[in-house]
Amino acid sequence: MDWRSEAPADLVTEDEGMGLIAQELLSGIERGPDGQWRMPWHGIMGGLPENAFTGRRFRKTNLLTLSLAAKRRGFRCPLWAPQGQWEDRRGNIRPGEEGTVILVPVFAQDGPSERWDASTPGARKRFGPLGGDAAGGESRAMLGYKREPWYNVSQVEGVDVRPPAPVTPSLAAEGLLAALEAWRRGRPGGVRGPAIQYGGHQAYWTASTDQIWSPRAEAYGDHDGLSGREYFATVMAHEGIHATGSKGRLRRSSLAQYSSPQGRAREEMVAEIGACFLAGHFGLATALRPDHQIYIKGWMQQLSDRNQLKAFFWAVGQAEIAANYVLREAGVLREAGLLNNLE
Repeated sequence: MDWRSEAPADLVTEDEGMGLIAQELLSGIERGPDGQWRMPWHGIMGGLPENAFTGRRFRKTNLLTLSLAAKRRGFRCPLWAPQGQWEDRRGNIRPGEEGTVILVPVFAQDGPSERWDASTPGARKRFGPLGGDAAGGESRAMLGYKREPWYNVSQVEGVDVRPPAPVTPSLAAEGLLAALEAWRRGRPGGVRGPAIQYGGHQAYWTASTDQIWSPRAEAYGDHDGLSGREYFATVMAHEGIHATGSKGRLRRSSLAQYSSPQGRAREEMVAEIGACFLAGHFGLATALRPDHQIYIKGWMQQLSDRNQLKAFFWAVGQAEIAANYVLREAGVLREAGLLNNLE
């Protein structure tokens, strides 16, 4: 029997999966009566989603999907699991609760296989931006993605899961700023983060001197639900994500092409979502900077145009890489965790 015949009929392809997620993200774009745009990744609080029992973090598009669901439905705890895992621990989904559908890669059980790890040439490309076995090992051909509902701990009863203690936004902001400062100080064998210089009336990172220029924290006022200091912390995260793309760090192509309109829009998307991932690690929400509203139209077009979806999901992947880079250099994430602790 051909190993390809194993594929269940209800699997979706990578392109179909990206389309489904894009529709969900588009429906989450809001514009308030104050004219302030709010993207689906804004307002995420309580930490980034993870498996309730293994502690494994979600990646890229599934991370966005669950974060958006938590925001919409008011879930304050980031712990998730499929129905089977809850029931294995004697938990029950409360009547009337609906799961949040994520995309789970399905691999052939028979057929050609090979050994690989994260350093295998072409591994990332082969497994695509939506999934793959991040830990490596014996891999088989990916058949597609199944749509699987996952449930937040708030939707379950009868299981002894102890959520992490809630963190106030002010404490989350201090944790984020401490991590950025640890990155600036550097670690043995690592690459220090950019220096910060105070002055002027807006924040920006300059590649020629590897410095972030910004008004002092006290100059930032409250913005879209964030206190001045919380907003300052998220702006520093945004500029820090830009700095990760430098030649001495991740050498991101969108930063190298920043002088072109297309490159600039891609890089700003990376920084926008990367800051969300970075701040979300500490439980802090983000908000759109007023001077970045000019990019909204282009971002919405990327999500609406099937031909541009891969560019958007490329930016999501780069944002995750950049946020993890900062956390690793700050000593918050261990190197191994980037490979072995991901859903």
